[in-house]
Amino acid sequence: MLNADGGTRCASITAANIALRLCIRRLIAAGRCLPANKRLKHDQIKAGVEAPTLSAAEAKAHENAVLPHDLAAISVGLIDGGVYTDLDYILDSNADVDMNVVMTADGKFVEVQGTGEEFTYTRAELDALLESATAGVAALNEMQIRVLDGVE
Repeated sequence: MLNADGGTRCASITAANIALRLCIRRLIAAGRCLPANKRLKHDQIKAGVEAPTLSAAEAKAHENAVLPHDLAAISVGLIDGGVYTDLDYILDSNADVDMNVVMTADGKFVEVQGTGEEFTYTRAELDALLESATAGVAALNEMQIRVLDGVE
């Protein structure tokens, strides 16, 4: 049985985005994911017509049309009044407040899941947790870009 904390789930979401973007790139390169105006009709495919090749700029534009914004997730927590980002198991299991945040690269929230494990928390503490999560997700998005640079 898998024993996973919030950090594991967040890492999985962040890595899945990289895998999805790579998949989209490979489908575009193989001619299996094309803009609507370049897609072959069923009878063309049956007749063996080869899919058109996109230029590098067209491929990048289509990739960004298919997946306009990357996505990442991070865990944050409040422990003894301090805000912590990217909680490991020890921090996660000792957090007074535990939160997982999923965001798009353009700063929009997909999910905010937070729990006062043993304590309540104030609006100011919530804002501090969200600020920390926003900065953490931005750093993860930068890492995603670096990882994907140069990958076909």
